[in-house]
Amino acid sequence: MPFANALLLYDQLEAPRFLVGIEGAGHSEALEDQKEPPIEARQVAQDAAIGFLDDVFRGEGAGFSATLDRLAAAGNVVRSAPFRQGVSRARS
Repeated sequence: MPFANALLLYDQLEAPRFLVGIEGAGHSEALEDQKEPPIEARQVAQDAAIGFLDDVFRGEGAGFSATLDRLAAAGNVVRSAPFRQGVSRARS
């Protein structure tokens, strides 16, 4: 799916939701690559997914917010609507 379509789909989803766009990485390499140490795209995907699950299931929103801020500062496209607030926050 082209990244522009992912942004359109994201806008149609209800919270909780998040999207991290990893520049120059495909979906498969970000999620399926098993090299050690992990390639940067896989590490970004793992950090985002673990942070999201910690927020939704453990209520650790501050840690997830810090993770998203760090990923955005590293140049990744980040969009999120936390479980509790339900308000989309855009970072760039």
